[in-house]
Amino acid sequence: MIRYCQEGRQKVNRILDAARQARASGDLDLAERHYNSLLSNPATPHETGLACLSELAELELARGNVRKAVECLGHLLKLKPDAGGPRQRLCTIANRLEQVATDPKVTRDNATHVGILNTLARCYCLLDLIHEAADTLARLTRLLPDSAEVHFNLGNLLGECRDPERALVHFDRAVALKPDWLEAHTHRTFLMGYNALRSPEETLAAHRRWAALLPDIGKPLTHGAPQPSEQLRIGYVSSTFRRHSANHFLFPLLEHHDRKRFTIHLYSNARTTDTATERFRTLADAWRDISELSDRDAAEAIHGDDIDLLIDLDGHTEGNRLPLFALKPAPVQVTYLGYCTTTGLDAMDYWITDGVLVPEDDCEHTTETIWRLPRCWAGYEPPEHSPAVDPLDTEGVTFGSFNEYSKLNCNVIDAWAQILNRVPRSRILIKTRRNADPSCRERLIAEFAAHGIEAERIVLQGHSSDYLDVYNELDIALDTFPRTGGVTTTDALWMGVPVVTKTGERMIERQGESLLRSLGLDDLVAETPEAYVETAVALAADDERLKHLRREIRSRMRASELLDGRDLAHRIESAYSEMWKRHLSKA
Repeated sequence: MIRYCQEGRQKVNRILDAARQARASGDLDLAERHYNSLLSNPATPHETGLACLSELAELELARGNVRKAVECLGHLLKLKPDAGGPRQRLCTIANRLEQVATDPKVTRDNATHVGILNTLARCYCLLDLIHEAADTLARLTRLLPDSAEVHFNLGNLLGECRDPERALVHFDRAVALKPDWLEAHTHRTFLMGYNALRSPEETLAAHRRWAALLPDIGKPLTHGAPQPSEQLRIGYVSSTFRRHSANHFLFPLLEHHDRKRFTIHLYSNARTTDTATERFRTLADAWRDISELSDRDAAEAIHGDDIDLLIDLDGHTEGNRLPLFALKPAPVQVTYLGYCTTTGLDAMDYWITDGVLVPEDDCEHTTETIWRLPRCWAGYEPPEHSPAVDPLDTEGVTFGSFNEYSKLNCNVIDAWAQILNRVPRSRILIKTRRNADPSCRERLIAEFAAHGIEAERIVLQGHSSDYLDVYNELDIALDTFPRTGGVTTTDALWMGVPVVTKTGERMIERQGESLLRSLGLDDLVAETPEAYVETAVALAADDERLKHLRREIRSRMRASELLDGRDLAHRIESAYSEMWKRHLSKA
């Protein structure tokens, strides 16, 4: 075996040397064949593959094929995200393309101009420069106004760029140009639901339209006459059975299921595995990886496991397997936790929420029957090795938000600026992955400046491993709206930081309210943007209450239903049992 490995490495090295020699002699076609033979060989070592991609990119540049060079560099970055060389090379290419794109000779040749802008947009996307990519695609829409693909790509970027209304305009255009394009409808419904952009009636219609476009993969599966059972088979389907923020809400449920009354099957669509995956495996009576199975095959596998209730944990989020639910692999199907509105599927029987998220007089329109838990819809598992809560800093008030950049819309920035203008010596700390992008930082600072807030009062941080420690720098966390925080809110509370939230009519607007009411912090829930500002300003002026909350919130959480996973599991199991009884009564 050792000799075989040595011979294999020697062969790889010989091919790599041959590629380099061919490239040096100017035989680029031969060099390309050698590089591709190594890249297609599973035995090629990882580092050798990275070298091949880097050298192949240079080869393509030498040919003048910038688009192929960019794709090689993109593949390299996917394999090694922290690689500095490819990023620098992409920046150089992007700078050159920007110059070429404004050349009058190029702008007069529509096809050439389109190709350059497409490649430039791709460069910016690979560099994670979302605003530059969006600006480039906006230029491209003027050249290709009837390209559904360009409108689709621009819609995705504008959603990331905190402009969901403009994003929806381009998604609308994409589906108008290609009415049967399922992927475009998927992204459109997700954006519409998560940002509460349209009425409940319009939102339901969009989700139903998506469902109607699902490909025909056969007739729905049938089930025999249901029988009463002392042990129900519960199946959970998710793409997040891996390291993911949602697991802080999911582990408390799975850890406390009554295994005498319920058999737990986990169906994973996760594309990667890690230590969290291993933990999920220990919480399952049966585990099945469905990530490589078609919707039909996955549905038939679930059907073969005789699942009584099948639970979707993803909704329309990335990696979901909603199409398999359309085949009805289980007699009772439920959506829970991962989404904020209807799935649009007639085959989905129930949507589990609570009475705060979706009140009895709610305005939501759904294909599912809404099932309200008699407690907060989620439980919370604090991060392992959480840091201690530090005392308050007495030097001014620090507001903060660790929510996603895409949630920081103009109405949120306006409210935050009003708060800063009302609270002397205050500042705001905004921590989000996108702050690694200079353009994102510059735009946030400019928006605050338009409201009279100096740059020195704005602290912008990117992602870091000391995420929880940074909460010790905050006095008050400010929730976003209409997309309120979930795990971000519970993390802040766990670190002793009170959270001010603005509620609304839709489920996505009420997550913060449900979490805060579960802790008896009802007075931190505001009904209007004006009340949101007043609540934050009043809290900032109340030093004694801030100190009290800092000392008390973590212990209050420990004693609350939020950290009572056993109660959450009991309530949800009761819901499953009642759903099954109703199914039996209809048989």
